[in-house]
Amino acid sequence: MGPHRLHHDPAGQLPGQGRSAPLQLVAVRARAAALVVAGFVAPVAVAAAVAAARVLVEERRQRRSGGDPGPADALVVFGAGVREWGPTPELAARLEHAAALWGAGVAPLVLVSGGASHGLSEPDVMAAYLVALGVPASAVAPLVPGDNSRETVRSAVLQVGRGPRLLAVTSAYHARRVLDEGRRQGLILGAACPSRSPDVTTPQIHRARVAVDVVGVLVYALPKPWALVLRSAFGRWRPALSRAVGGRRAWNEPAYPQ
Repeated sequence: MGPHRLHHDPAGQLPGQGRSAPLQLVAVRARAAALVVAGFVAPVAVAAAVAAARVLVEERRQRRSGGDPGPADALVVFGAGVREWGPTPELAARLEHAAALWGAGVAPLVLVSGGASHGLSEPDVMAAYLVALGVPASAVAPLVPGDNSRETVRSAVLQVGRGPRLLAVTSAYHARRVLDEGRRQGLILGAACPSRSPDVTTPQIHRARVAVDVVGVLVYALPKPWALVLRSAFGRWRPALSRAVGGRRAWNEPAYPQ
């Protein structure tokens, strides 16, 4: 019996080699696609981790120090939603803290910001709540437009200028984003946060709020054209993110703060 010989196909390939070439091409393309995805996902993951650390560190600092009590030329209360019965619990906590700061002589003026909700003007509801707490109507003024944190800071720049020292009254998880935005727009801005609020006392709400604000810190740090596009998209999927992170309790919370 003669020696065994390898048989070549007409193209000079080993048996089966031609059939495996398409599979090899698919594998190469899959590896290339995986590298592209990894090259995009890895920087985003690092940026998100850094943003989360900054949000949580500032939140801890605000809770530990009791915020920055001033003195200031004005307080800026950031909106957190209103309903027919008045401000949401989180907004009520911010307003009560602002009233206490005003009463302690920290600042002579309280600026209130927000948009429209359920046919109600958020600044109007906020002003009425402050007056009911004993702050004179003459010491309260609206900041409009103020549908989001960036608009509120911009309105503060237009209304009072960059010289006066302002104190943002907001929730502790939100302080990092507000302080960053104030710096970007040239404001002299500190923060003072209430110690008791649903975001503090309810873990599910706290997780949801922090997750949303981490995204907010990332979006606000982008160039303005990108930030505008992503902020619009963010507004649409913000409730879904809140529910995914905080569960039904966060989903049922009646408003999504600035």
